[in-house]
Amino acid sequence: MYQSFYEKYSSYSLEQLRKMFINSVGEFVLWIQSFSFSLVAGNGQLLRQPTGQFGNGCISTP
Repeated sequence: MYQSFYEKYSSYSLEQLRKMFINSVGEFVLWIQSFSFSLVAGNGQLLRQPTGQFGNGCISTP
């Protein structure tokens, strides 16, 4: 497993790897933000509506 990682990424510079990582994180955040609150809260029941930045302890807004 480690060998294939090094084979795949060894030709990239640290700056290129950093940019790839930041882009991947951005895509992941957009994917997570596309979830409905009821989906994230579980079993389809809204337990508590988000109240803004850090309002419910797990949702932040930019």
